[in-house]
Amino acid sequence: MKKTPNIVFIDYSLRGIMDTLFAPKIQKLLFENVFTSIKSALKTKKKEVIICDITQVETSISIPKTHWVQALKSVLEYYVKVEDYSMCTQVNKLIKDIEDGR
Repeated sequence: MKKTPNIVFIDYSLRGIMDTLFAPKIQKLLFENVFTSIKSALKTKKKEVIICDITQVETSISIPKTHWVQALKSVLEYYVKVEDYSMCTQVNKLIKDIEDGR
């Protein structure tokens, strides 16, 4: 079982939080985790995936199954932006599997 990423905020201002969440390394980590978590959840028939923990405020960010396609479309946009077309193919396949009820 993979470990859920933990996001640590140094600055609790809105600007500090946004800078952390939009940092390239954090974005890469989060988008990768959305994809792998949803892919794994489909196999295990889970209804929700946890994307990351924010232990400083004792909370987790999760995505319910009803929003997986929407989340994967955001993942797809990220991979198009960074020109990782092999991941685009994998994300598109996962979206199709969900939409087809697999």
